[in-house]
Amino acid sequence: MRLTLRKLPVVLVAVLALSAVAVSSASAAPEWHVKKAKTWSKVSTPVNVTFKGSYELTFEFNGSYDKFKCEENNIEGTIASGGLGTISKFAQFEPHQQCKGIETEKKLNECPSIEKVNAWHLPWQTDLYAEGAATRAKIVHKEGALGAASEWTCKSEIFGKHPLACSVETSTQLSNNPIAGTVEANSDTKSNKVWCVTESQVGGVWTFRESIRPTEAEKTAGVEAIKVE
Repeated sequence: MRLTLRKLPVVLVAVLALSAVAVSSASAAPEWHVKKAKTWSKVSTPVNVTFKGSYELTFEFNGSYDKFKCEENNIEGTIASGGLGTISKFAQFEPHQQCKGIETEKKLNECPSIEKVNAWHLPWQTDLYAEGAATRAKIVHKEGALGAASEWTCKSEIFGKHPLACSVETSTQLSNNPIAGTVEANSDTKSNKVWCVTESQVGGVWTFRESIRPTEAEKTAGVEAIKVE
């Protein structure tokens, strides 16, 4: 029997404890920088940003390999001092238009379409850190708060509707795009697995390709570009 929506948040709290992102120590942590009037400076007050791009989620479920891809243009948040930031809005769109199930060579996809998406425990906190010469960002929960998570309602003609709750506590590598004045966030082999809950705990893999940029309101207010350094 599949888990009910009522049980999913309770079960996922325990799962989130297993998905903490390992962060290496660094003597000089990277910070967000903003360009105004052609001059760069460290971010001192929060700057509103948007995330534009796409992501895929792949997980094994009941012996099948479910995979879906979302074209995302409606994630919002902030960048702040000390390398911190937030994600305050996630997946607020018409999922059936933005997310599509992808057939794999493995077995039948039990999640051919996404009917609804819920984000839990917003805002999520982001934190920059250095790993060797690379700059990375992790998604974590704020101290004293529940973990960052999302719930996807899959719809299948064969299996009907079923909820899938996933941790979103992972990490991405960041790189500056000086031409566009944006910061590119891409997942890689160092991005930790997320954990999903259906009737059992399964491992999932997020694949991100996001461009972080100032909102139109921030551009009007004089923000020309952002970068990490």
